[in-house]
Amino acid sequence: MAKWDLSKLPEGRKPLPDEWFADRAQMQYRIKELEAKLAKAVDALGEAIYLLDPDEEDIAKEAGLHRIVTTYAELTGGKDE
Repeated sequence: MAKWDLSKLPEGRKPLPDEWFADRAQMQYRIKELEAKLAKAVDALGEAIYLLDPDEEDIAKEAGLHRIVTTYAELTGGKDE
C-alpha cells in the first residue's frame, strides 16, 4: 500500500489502516458477486413465469403464483423483459 504524506492531512486526522482498504475491496467484490447471483435468479424467475403462463384468473386468486408474479415485478421494477 502506498505511504501517505501526513502533512496534507487535516490536523488530528490519521490515515486509514491498510486493513480498511482490504476490507472495502473484499466487500465490493462480494457485492458484485451477490448482484450477479440475484440477476441470475431474477432471469430464472422470469422464465418460470413465462412457462407457467398465468392468466387473469390465476392472478385474481392471489395464490402462490400471484406472489411469484408480484415479487418478480418488484425485482424488475415492473418492466417486462
